[in-house]
Amino acid sequence: MVGEILVPAGAVARVDPEARTVHVDGTRRQIKAAPEFLRERHLGDPAYREALVTFWDVGPYGGPYGGNRV
Repeated sequence: MVGEILVPAGAVARVDPEARTVHVDGTRRQIKAAPEFLRERHLGDPAYREALVTFWDVGPYGGPYGGNRV
């Protein structure tokens, strides 16, 4: 099963509602390298949340706090 990619709000550059497109800070390659999200496995999993915080270089509440954000 192919999962989804969870993107924190701080990594979203803009949203185009007409095109139903979300533009994210980062390259396509970086987005594809993001940790996969499988709802039944990762929802509420603190280890997965920590992997997201580490990958996206964001604080626990979704905002960037330094370093090079993807």
